[in-house]
Amino acid sequence: MLNNKNKEETLSFDARKISVDSRRAVEQLLNRRKESFDDKVARRASAAAAPLAAWVRANVSYSRVLERITPLEQEQANLRRNLQAAEDNMNRLATGLDDVDKQVALLRDQLSVSTREASEIEIGLKKARQTLSVSQNLVLELADEYDRWRLQLEELEQDRQNVAFHALLAAAFINFLSCSTEDERKNSLSRWLTQLKLSQHANITETGNENEEVIFSLKNFLTSEQELMLWRSEGLAADDLAVDNALAITQGTLYPHILDATGKSIQWIMTHFKSMTVETTSQRDERFANILDLAIRFGKIIIIQDVDAIDPILFPILRNDYVIQGVRKLVRLGDKLVDWNDNFRLFLFSQSTGVAPMASPQANALVNTINFNTTEAGLSEQLVALTVKHENPELEQRKKQLLEQEEQLKLQLAQLEEKLLQTLGNSRGNILENTDVLTSLRQLKQSSATIGQSLKESLALQYSLEKERSTYNELAQFASRLFFAIRELSKLNHCYQFSVQAFMQIFLKNLDSKNVIESGPEKLGFIRQRLLKTVYTMVSRAVFKPDKMVVAAHIVREMCGHIIQPNEWELFVGQKSARTQSNQIQLPSWIDESRLLSVSALKAVFPSIFAALHLEDTTLWSKSSTPIPPAISQALSPFQQVLVVQAIYPEKLIDVLTQFLSRTLELTELFPATSSLRTILNETCAAEPILVLLPGDASGAYDMTVELEELARDTLGDNRLIEIAMGTDETEKAAEFVRQAAQNGHWICLKNVHLVTGWLPVLDRLINQLSGEESDDLHVDFRLWMTAEPVSTLPLSLLQRCKKIVSEAPQGMKRNLNRIMEAWNPSTLPGSPIHMQALFVLAWFHAVVQERRNYVPQGWLKKHEFNESDLRAATEVLGQAFREIDDSGNRWEYVNGLLLNVIYGGRIDNSFDLRILRSYLVQYFNDDVLGKERFAINDEITIPLSKSLRDYATIVRHLPETDKSSYFGLPPNIDTTVQYNQSIYLSACLKAFYQATAQPVAGDAKLLMNKLSPVFSTWKSLLQGTSFLTNKDLVSSLSENMQSNPLAAFVLAESALAVRLIHIVHHCLAAINRSLKSGLPLSVSLMESAIDISSFKTPKSWYTLWEGPLQVEQFLRSLVKRARALTEEWLPSVQKSQLLTNVLDLSELMNPEAFFSVHRQHSARELGISMDSLQLLVLWDKPSLSKGQSRASAEITATLNGIHIQGARMASGVGIDECYPDTPSWNLIPHCYLSWLPVEDVKSSRTNGLHTVKVPLYVDEERQRLITVLDIPFACGMIDDWYRAGIALSLKD
Repeated sequence: MLNNKNKEETLSFDARKISVDSRRAVEQLLNRRKESFDDKVARRASAAAAPLAAWVRANVSYSRVLERITPLEQEQANLRRNLQAAEDNMNRLATGLDDVDKQVALLRDQLSVSTREASEIEIGLKKARQTLSVSQNLVLELADEYDRWRLQLEELEQDRQNVAFHALLAAAFINFLSCSTEDERKNSLSRWLTQLKLSQHANITETGNENEEVIFSLKNFLTSEQELMLWRSEGLAADDLAVDNALAITQGTLYPHILDATGKSIQWIMTHFKSMTVETTSQRDERFANILDLAIRFGKIIIIQDVDAIDPILFPILRNDYVIQGVRKLVRLGDKLVDWNDNFRLFLFSQSTGVAPMASPQANALVNTINFNTTEAGLSEQLVALTVKHENPELEQRKKQLLEQEEQLKLQLAQLEEKLLQTLGNSRGNILENTDVLTSLRQLKQSSATIGQSLKESLALQYSLEKERSTYNELAQFASRLFFAIRELSKLNHCYQFSVQAFMQIFLKNLDSKNVIESGPEKLGFIRQRLLKTVYTMVSRAVFKPDKMVVAAHIVREMCGHIIQPNEWELFVGQKSARTQSNQIQLPSWIDESRLLSVSALKAVFPSIFAALHLEDTTLWSKSSTPIPPAISQALSPFQQVLVVQAIYPEKLIDVLTQFLSRTLELTELFPATSSLRTILNETCAAEPILVLLPGDASGAYDMTVELEELARDTLGDNRLIEIAMGTDETEKAAEFVRQAAQNGHWICLKNVHLVTGWLPVLDRLINQLSGEESDDLHVDFRLWMTAEPVSTLPLSLLQRCKKIVSEAPQGMKRNLNRIMEAWNPSTLPGSPIHMQALFVLAWFHAVVQERRNYVPQGWLKKHEFNESDLRAATEVLGQAFREIDDSGNRWEYVNGLLLNVIYGGRIDNSFDLRILRSYLVQYFNDDVLGKERFAINDEITIPLSKSLRDYATIVRHLPETDKSSYFGLPPNIDTTVQYNQSIYLSACLKAFYQATAQPVAGDAKLLMNKLSPVFSTWKSLLQGTSFLTNKDLVSSLSENMQSNPLAAFVLAESALAVRLIHIVHHCLAAINRSLKSGLPLSVSLMESAIDISSFKTPKSWYTLWEGPLQVEQFLRSLVKRARALTEEWLPSVQKSQLLTNVLDLSELMNPEAFFSVHRQHSARELGISMDSLQLLVLWDKPSLSKGQSRASAEITATLNGIHIQGARMASGVGIDECYPDTPSWNLIPHCYLSWLPVEDVKSSRTNGLHTVKVPLYVDEERQRLITVLDIPFACGMIDDWYRAGIALSLKD
């Protein structure tokens, strides 16, 4: 290519300077390499070579002409000299006129010839000058193209040099980055470019006023503008993510597994391949194998939806395992071979919102996962466009037109350049003499210049429009963050799925700001707050009660993160803990010792906050009417106050956190009331099903059947609602009913669809067909209602499509009774006052046993599934009793027996809850209560003897909104207990939820090491000062002398288990640490343990050896605590035969349940009698020989300490008392003295004058592992009162 200097020399070149030898040498070269200077050959070599070749030929021709002209010019000069001489001669020879005339005639003839030749020379010279002028103009006119082509040539040269690297990057991008998000793709690509050392070869492109460095672009490398325009016309999104994914689909060699929550990629695929037959199916379809068979045979395109795991029938296809039989190519499909058609294409599709590897590594290697899911930035851009379209539609339309115009202009410019090159290449002869070609070139050049100028103006206008659109960026980014915040809730429960389409519809509705601020930042702020409230309400009604606080906290974390300082949230959810030894913290006496670890963590992570609390000032804290004294709270941020309450007063956390969340979200009600079905109906359309989620254990479910029937009757009329209880045999009938209902505008309710999850993809496709744009089968009044339990097998596509609502009974006695009485038909109510009174008492009883579930495990040990069917059955029993039994005593015995043993008692699986149920039945259904005027059902409420429904409705109307503990017979401090349990549950849920959001995968050793490092540090600090690892014979050396004594053998076995488990834990942690540091792969068992530990869970391999705490750090602390106590206290005491003379803490044992049987065996051996003749004696005062015990029996008495009681107080051995409102949930009780004695000795040793209640003793406060039952005396109340109080004992650790 010519540089500037050569170009100037070419333009000013003088052909006269060409020597004959030079011209002849060039002519010889032209003759010898004639084909190289041919226009077509030169054009193929380079677009600029053909004009240069023509220029060389022109200069050679011009030189040849100059050579011929030179003698003529010389001859002309001679003639002129001769003419002058002749004239001179004529004057001298005037006398010889005749001769002169002859000479003149001759000279005139010569002059004529010379003049003619001179004219020809002048014409040639003029033509040469014109040719030179044309060539100069042509060079000037093509200067821009020359510069552009030169740059393109440089780019092509650079691309030629890097084509191998770019091909490598493209292949790696398609195969390894297609599954990643857009940000992850950019980061990985940048890292690869650095490793390939390509960053110094960057191309610089100008976009607006910003310079953007483009080193490698998959779009630019593998596609063209024409192809991009075609894809966009087919419905593909214009963003780079969609284009890159389309390239991965069309250029990849593996079968694509597409992740797209919106489903738009399927529409593009169907449009892109519309020339072929495209079918959609599901692996759960009964005809799946047949559909696949036909698609392979006839070369169809098949899209398989909802693919979370690959059916084994697909593996031969994915592996391209062909069987060649002669000219036939076949593939195995199940148990047969199918003819292979090369036109067959397979697309696997999933609506998953995240990239989760399939269960089979083999499956992952056979497919190319392509992630179409939008990113936060991508959704923000879509929301900006939606906002501009709503707020300023002209602006968005103008932008759309400009983008289309820009694409058209670019395409036209490319076409003109191609046409220009074709014109230059197709010209014949001397291009400088071809007027038509030159005119055409000039016109093309003018058009190109016009298009280029229009393109610049379009880009400038786009930049100004983008600045105007940027005013909506903040709102769109807020909304995008909000959507991704609620999308993560699926980690809390699989059914908490929310689609982008539904969210954008809500966003669009909230843009309608009528009757508010017209414009400006205030309007956008109003829309933002209203959007938050609307979305929160939608999410809140779709999640279960226990999860609502987690949802609110998560939304605050994501949307208002600026008010939370670094590490505060991690401490709140349990991802930060104390790195120092907890015994370095000295707690004041007014703080419960169980808060030691929490306060230690607060001090370790935030020493400045801890110092500002002044916990040593007991007076300041004890006199404060608020959880935190005002003088201290002023120095703390709102969230720091939550952290302090969580550490010191967990029973007050829920109230404080609720206030914080409400203020932060600017919500008047954090937990809005459950929306009615009528409200949901008004928010839906015929194409949007309504899914009613039922609690998994059905304990708090609310039967919406009656409400749905009434709503259907009010909306459509009678007999317009079809209800189907789903089962395997009902699927075909249900599909047909759905089709008919969609056409006729009826409603259909499919109950318990979780029982037919394999059929649900068929239902989803049916809804797609009915709601398609080309379908006329969907009536505007049609509604599809479904009920389901939250199982993980429900299809994502169906969950995202549905409007969801949770079916939970309204909380509280008042709402519960109102719901029951609303279902009563006045015409069927009993006419007898006592029957009506008994019916209301039954409703009260039903509400009590249901609402008592809110106090698990103190109310009930578990959430029993009491529901409306139990109430209906009990109502029928009550009616039958009044119809058939006249004697009231027998009547209530009959009712109590059926309710206790069949209807309600049939749902209870433990004796402790059964005795509570019996106490309620005895309290409510007896002659002392029913049939009496104004009998007291509790201390505050009296029930009239009336047959009027209005009298009972009055009682319910005057009930408070918040239940009182006296309604259930629970102690006054039950609210404190409930809040404490709720705070524990909340902390566990938050910890599990946020651990799930950052779960490391098997190959991410760095992330895994970061998560395990705190556990390694904790374990190291726990083992400091111990000899468990160095002294391996610590326990085995004592075994020979201690096996004969049952207690000694038990303590030895417990110690051996603790020490052995410490070794197992240490070897496991050490192996994981070594492997991660060295980069070696972990074994399967070690990887499972590492994943569990990174999730703060106790590994299964540890838990199977000892059922300790489920939280790994608590497990380690409890294990070391027990090992130290057993080896340092229990074993030495056993060696000295002094174990039973010491005060024992059973929480220091690995398996405290076994202690009582071992103690019984030891007592039988010491007393020399059989174990069956021994009975447990429990005393709460120190026994003495004066109470009838022998010295031997006194020596086998075990003294227990560290036992806590819930539901009562026990300050001394006299007995238990009722709790006060401020009584802690769990209280330490006096020492307990246990003896296994003969039955007669036990009877003589009982505490005289006091009744006893059998109280269960559990391993922990969750009441999951029962140890035994202890007799505790009580001086006040009835035994049933203590049962209803939910009294229990625990070895609180």
